[in-house]
Amino acid sequence: MTGKAVAKSKSKKPKKSPRQAVKRPDPRLILVTQALNRGDLVGAGRGYAALLKANPGNAVFWGQFGQLADRRGDQASAFQATQKALLINPQSLTATVNLSSFAKPYLPTGTLLSLARWGQIVAPRLAHGYFNHASALDFIADQLASAIPEYRRAVLLNPQHIKSMINLQRQNLTTKPHATIPFIAFGATLLAPEMPEAWEGFGVALKQADALHAAATAYRRAAILAPGRATGWFNYGNLMQARSSDEKAISFYRRSLSIQPEVAACHWNLALCQLLTEDFDNGWQSYRWRWKWADFSSSPPPTNFPSWQGENLRGRRLLVFSEQGLGDSIQFARYLTTLEAMGAKILFQCPQVLHRLFRHAGLNAELVTADAAITRCDFQVALMSLPQLLPNAGAKPLSLTLPTAQKQPPVGGDATLNVGLIWAGNPDHHRDHERSISLSRLAPLLAVPRTAFFALQHGPAGAQVDALGWRQQMPDYGDTADFYDAATNIQAMDVVISIDSALAHLAASLGKPTWIMVSDPPDWRWHRGSNGSRWYPTVSLFRQTERNNWDNVIEDLTDALTAQAIKLGAKDPHS
Repeated sequence: MTGKAVAKSKSKKPKKSPRQAVKRPDPRLILVTQALNRGDLVGAGRGYAALLKANPGNAVFWGQFGQLADRRGDQASAFQATQKALLINPQSLTATVNLSSFAKPYLPTGTLLSLARWGQIVAPRLAHGYFNHASALDFIADQLASAIPEYRRAVLLNPQHIKSMINLQRQNLTTKPHATIPFIAFGATLLAPEMPEAWEGFGVALKQADALHAAATAYRRAAILAPGRATGWFNYGNLMQARSSDEKAISFYRRSLSIQPEVAACHWNLALCQLLTEDFDNGWQSYRWRWKWADFSSSPPPTNFPSWQGENLRGRRLLVFSEQGLGDSIQFARYLTTLEAMGAKILFQCPQVLHRLFRHAGLNAELVTADAAITRCDFQVALMSLPQLLPNAGAKPLSLTLPTAQKQPPVGGDATLNVGLIWAGNPDHHRDHERSISLSRLAPLLAVPRTAFFALQHGPAGAQVDALGWRQQMPDYGDTADFYDAATNIQAMDVVISIDSALAHLAASLGKPTWIMVSDPPDWRWHRGSNGSRWYPTVSLFRQTERNNWDNVIEDLTDALTAQAIKLGAKDPHS
């Protein structure tokens, strides 16, 4: 049989299908993973930059880079990278959920809430979606009660969702004893030792429990983990401020602002530190940010009058509106006389309880309340903006000269010294727990011989006199209709002893010897160091030498009062 010869062919190995092909991992991704395992966020950032340069259309890499930027505290880059991930892949659930948490500084409240809710809808089994919606309700809409169930749902879906645990802990700070909260917060650091938010939450809990040294260690760890995280430096600054480490606080606030320069609360805290250290040039500049802080206690009136920035006031109508507390109004009303000397016609908007007092202060200003209809003015200015606009004014307090007290205290007999006592301030003040004390703490003063004591205390704290059974030895001179009546009673005193309160400012403005009990750290206006005051020549400051401890202050007051009684003719009890 004949046939064609068959050529011997070389055997060929079968080609692997695409599914069978082994894809080697990108060496740049390996470097990123290694950097993350070391905790080297800067190195990981460089690795992602190289990855994205080579793979600009990879939505996963953009999303991961956004999460890394958030860990580093770079919220702008986190937001931009996550937007990029969604543009490339609109179906990315992780990027959808993350976008709302990174977008807070850049989108209006309604849009943020809708975006957070959408992330929750598209990923109903993802704990972080519930966390983001809860966080938006909590921090943007100020609806903590609505946020709590969402935080709880996130923890149910993921029992190790640390951020939800930390924010649930914030609710516990007001409902459980402080001593239990640091243990809860410490548990978060054990679950996520490399998460800066866990250490910040631990620091917040420790600070709330007044364990300031331990809180510093927690904040320091958070700063090491995420040196580019603005909130970490802000919290660290708050702690240093509470520990009276003013220069460190200023440094940390500035570090925070170098990362997020538009955070008004940080500018406000920086201002308080700068003013406390008597850096008035910078302090009053930083103080201007108060109107941009959503949680600030006051707001400018809703008028359209131009803000006064130092223009000629001759013959002009100027609306000056008071702000913050009654003590601030009394302290800074001194600047009105300067404005009058500049030729301004002043409308002074302040609480009604101050009107009668200011009418007797020699002011030519027209006094109005906040609800007054003001139809014509050339300019408006906040009262506490005046120190920055008039830096060479305000050295002397407003002179208050009033008639004799309506209820004249008994003078004579064994008593040679009339002393008015004020031991509590406005309970709504955010630092009232630091500045106010109980009347019982002042019991050693009552042992000073030939000294008559009078309760000048306003408000509910006045009931402490009867509760202690001291009414017979301490008549009530605090139940007054307004500050004019309070001033007439203060006039009958030889000395006024007070915590940092509006009545202390009133007594000092009347020129009475006013002894003020000052907490540590002090309010900025009581500065540091000397026992005198730059604001009032008749004020003496009695300072805590240890935070939350009034013992040395009570002892110093008792010694000073004994010396004053002796000076006015009382016998030395030890002679």
